Amino acid sequence: MPKTQRLPDTALGASTPSVGVKHPTRLLALLATGVAALAVMGCSSNTDQTQTLEPQQLGMSSKMAPIFDDGETQLYEARLPVKFPIVAPSQSELSALRKTHVQPFGRSPWLSNADEQVRVTWTLSNLDAQAHNVELLVDPWNEFGRYWPGMQVQDPQRQQVVPNLSGIDIMLNLEGKGAGDKSRRHGTFTVQDMNELAIDFATAINIIQKVPMQPVSAMGNMNAYNGPVTLVNHTFAIENRSYDDPLIAKYIPKAIPALTGFDIGLRTTEQANVAVEFTVELVEKDGGQKIAPRGSTEKTLRVPTTYYTIDYAGG
Repeated sequence: MPKTQRLPDTALGASTPSVGVKHPTRLLALLATGVAALAVMGCSSNTDQTQTLEPQQLGMSSKMAPIFDDGETQLYEARLPVKFPIVAPSQSELSALRKTHVQPFGRSPWLSNADEQVRVTWTLSNLDAQAHNVELLVDPWNEFGRYWPGMQVQDPQRQQVVPNLSGIDIMLNLEGKGAGDKSRRHGTFTVQDMNELAIDFATAINIIQKVPMQPVSAMGNMNAYNGPVTLVNHTFAIENRSYDDPLIAKYIPKAIPALTGFDIGLRTTEQANVAVEFTVELVEKDGGQKIAPRGSTEKTLRVPTTYYTIDYAGG
C-alpha cells in the first residue's frame, strides 16, 4: 500500500501532480483552514438569489463492516446524498432544450454552472480517543447523472485494486478527542472549488463516453495511460485545474451543467467513530428562478438515476 501523507495542522498542501493513476490518499487538497475563508461567494448583484440549506451531518460508526476487504486492506465508508432544490423544467421547456444538440449530453443544460454558485462549509470531528486518518469525499451530481468512483487495478500481478478518486478527495489526520482542537478540522469548499467540480464532472462524462476502455492486460502499455481511468482520475485530482491542464483541455465541453447535488462521504482504513457536519450555500445569479425557495411546492429535479463510473475492464 502507498504511504499516507498527513496534512499539517496549520495548512493543507498538495502533492506534486503527475500523469497517471495514484492512490487517493496521495492526492491532497489545495485547501487551508485559514486561507479558504478568504475566498467568498464573489460579487453578488441585487438580483442574485441566495439560499442556505439546513445543516447536515454524516457519521461513521466503529461497528460498521468494511465495504472492501482483500485480506490485506480494509476500507470503511459512509455516504450521504445531498440534493439541491433545483426546479424541474416543464415539458415545453425540456422540449426547447432538446432542440439544441450539445455534446456529450444530447441537449442544452437546464441550469449551467454560470447560473449557480455553491459553497460548502464543513467540520470533521474524531469521536475516538485514538487518532485517525480520514478521507473526506465529494462526488458530484448534475441534471444528467451522478458520479460514482469505481476501482482501479494498481498491481495486475497481485490483483491489487484501489478506489478511484472522488470528485473532491482529501485526506485529513485527526488526533484523538482528548487533543481538543486537533481532533477537529474545519474547511470550506469555495465557489471556485465547486465550480471546478462541475467542470470536472462534465469533462469526466465526456471522457467516459469518448475514450475507449483499456483492459487490465494493457497495464504497462502506454495506451493504458491514455485510457478513461487515468484521464478521469487526472481530471478530478484536486491539484489539477481545468483552466491550466493541457492533458484534458480537449475534453472540456462547451456547455457545463450546474451541480444539482452531491454524495458526501467518509472513508478510513480502520474502524472509527468520526463525523462531518456541513452547510451548503447556493446562489442563483441574475434573478433566475430555478432554485426553489424554502417552503416551495414547485416540482424539483429528482435524484439522478444515471451513474457515471470508471473501472479497468477484465482481460
